[in-house]
Amino acid sequence: MFMCQLSNVIPVVDLSNGLVVHAKEGDRNKYKPIFSPLINSSCPIIVSNALLKKTQSRILYIADLDAIKGGLLQKKILYKIVNYFPNTEIWLDGGFRSAVDFEKLQFRYASQAKNNINPVFSSESLSSIDEAKRALELFPESILSLDKKNRTLLGESKILIYPELWPKKVILMNLDRVGSSKGPDLNWIKKIKSTNPLVKIFGAGGVRNRGDVVKALKLGASGWLCSTAIHLNLISYD
Repeated sequence: MFMCQLSNVIPVVDLSNGLVVHAKEGDRNKYKPIFSPLINSSCPIIVSNALLKKTQSRILYIADLDAIKGGLLQKKILYKIVNYFPNTEIWLDGGFRSAVDFEKLQFRYASQAKNNINPVFSSESLSSIDEAKRALELFPESILSLDKKNRTLLGESKILIYPELWPKKVILMNLDRVGSSKGPDLNWIKKIKSTNPLVKIFGAGGVRNRGDVVKALKLGASGWLCSTAIHLNLISYD
């Protein structure tokens, strides 16, 4: 029997211009600061704390949308989050085009006693298959995000056709379903699981309730990245 455990749901924080925003269907220029039944704030620390308490997750996924869109990484905010939640594993998509991009950030935190950031290297941001290979080899605990919009994989790296290079954890990010009530992309889970059965799959986008998460787990997913469903109290843990 498959149950939706706390560990199966990973809370998501989308950062833009210093605030947490509501991501919806990948149309980033229209994202607005988030206010929800869960928390009446868009402050990154306050929102992150509320999401982690609600889900009791040991992992927090952060997308720095400014960096992903080609701007500067929001280092001051990330520094605060990393230090405020030292026992939380941070999965960070900082629009890293290469291993060097993450190494620069890692150097910034070299003085910290505990570095709790694991990089998310995304198909959307990686500049080439060579850079993808180098990044995933240098950081074996990193997470690969396969990003899809309009049924098309985003990016120039062509990492999708090199499953032998994939790390242990892979995110399936269907941007068309992010922040929507369209349901999870279950067919994509089946396809990727058959392509590389060894990877742990974490879906993203479309989850409406606990039942959706359970369906994904039955198909082989290890968890799901969620924001909207958590903010709207659509996922119960009873």
